[in-house]
Amino acid sequence: MIELGKIFILTIIAGRLLSTEDFGIFSLLLSVAAIVAILAEFRVQDVIYRNINKGGGVSEAVGSSVVIVIFFAAIGHILLISISNLNFFYGSNSNFYYLYGFVFYLSISRVFKTVLMAEERSVLILYIEIVSFVVGALTLLYFYCNQGISINSIIVVRILDLFILTAMTSAAVLTRSGIKMPSKYQVISLVKEAFPLVLSGVAVILYQKVDQLMIKDVMGYDALGLYSANLTIVTIFSILPMMYAQVASKSIHVDCGNLNLIRYLRIISYSGLLLSVFLFVLGGYLVTYIFGTRYQIDSAIWYPLALIPFFISTGAGATQILIAENRQSFVWIKSLIALLVNILLNYFLIPLYGMFGAAAATAFALFVGNIFSNYMIKSYRDIFKIQFKSLLFHW
Repeated sequence: MIELGKIFILTIIAGRLLSTEDFGIFSLLLSVAAIVAILAEFRVQDVIYRNINKGGGVSEAVGSSVVIVIFFAAIGHILLISISNLNFFYGSNSNFYYLYGFVFYLSISRVFKTVLMAEERSVLILYIEIVSFVVGALTLLYFYCNQGISINSIIVVRILDLFILTAMTSAAVLTRSGIKMPSKYQVISLVKEAFPLVLSGVAVILYQKVDQLMIKDVMGYDALGLYSANLTIVTIFSILPMMYAQVASKSIHVDCGNLNLIRYLRIISYSGLLLSVFLFVLGGYLVTYIFGTRYQIDSAIWYPLALIPFFISTGAGATQILIAENRQSFVWIKSLIALLVNILLNYFLIPLYGMFGAAAATAFALFVGNIFSNYMIKSYRDIFKIQFKSLLFHW
C-alpha cells in the first residue's frame, strides 16, 4: 500500500512540475510499462501467499519466484525497449523505456513482501517502506535543487526506491528462511498456477490502459496528460479496496464457507461504493487541488469515472475468492471479454466524445469484466450470486 502511495506521489510531482505534454509522455510510459509488467513481473505473489498460508515451504517458494521473476523480467525489458521504437511513440524518447525496464527486475521485492505478510511481519515492511521513502525523497530533492525535475530523474528515484526495498526485504526473509533453489518441476508448477492470473492481468491492464493509448493516438500527448491526471485520482481511490481485498483474503483461505465469503466481499464492495460516491461529489475538485487548475476538464467526465472504484473493488474481491478456491483457470476469459468490449467502445466513442467517451468505455468494460462476466461464465455463476448477496442481503 505504501509502495503504491509512493508511486502516486511521484506521479503527482510529475504532473505538477512537468509540462502537460511531458506528463502525457510520462503517462504513456507508465501505461505501456504497466502492460508489459504483468508478463515481466509474472504474478506469482497471490499463489505464493495462498501456498504459504496453507503450510507450504517458504524457502522453496522464494527460490521458485526468484527464478521466474528474473527470467520474465529480462523478456519484459527487451519487449519494452522494442515497443518504444515503434512509430506510435514519436515525440517520445526510447531512453525512458530502456531505463524504466530495470524496474521489472526489482519487482522481486513484492515476492519478499508477500512472504513477510504471510508470516505476519507487516510492521517490518512498514519500516522498510519508510526508509526507502526517505531516501527517495532526498534524492528527488537533490535533483530538484541541482538540475530540475525531468522524466529521467523521476524514473531514477523509482528505481532507487525499489532497489532499497529489494535489498532490505530479501535480507529480512533470507536471514530467517534461507533460499532453496527449486527443481524444474516446482518452477513449472508455479508457472502453471500463476499463468491464468498473468493472462487475466494482461487483459485487465490493457482494458484499463487502452483508453489512454487511444487518446494519445487520436488527441495527442497534451490531451493524454489532462486525462491521465484525472484518471490518477480515480486509481488512487481504486487501489485502497483492492489492496484490502488481498490483505484480508487470509480469512477466506482458512474458511471458504459461503457465509464467510459473502461477509468478506460485502466489506470490500461497500468500501468501493463509498469511494465511488465520494469521487462523484469531489473528484473534479481533487484534480484541481492536487494537480493544478491546468488539469481541470469537463466535470461530466466524473459521471463514469466515479463508478470505477466500485467495479474494481468487487472484482478484486471476487478474484481473491477464486484464488482461495484454486479456481482461477478461467479468470483470463473474463478479462478478455472486458478488453474486447473496451477496445470496441473506445474506437467508436473517443472520436465522438473525446475523454468522456474514453471514461465511459472503461467504466462499462470494468462492469462487464468484474461483474457481468461472472454470470456469463457458467462455472463462475456462484461468484455472481455471492456478489449480488453481498450487496443486497442483510448483514
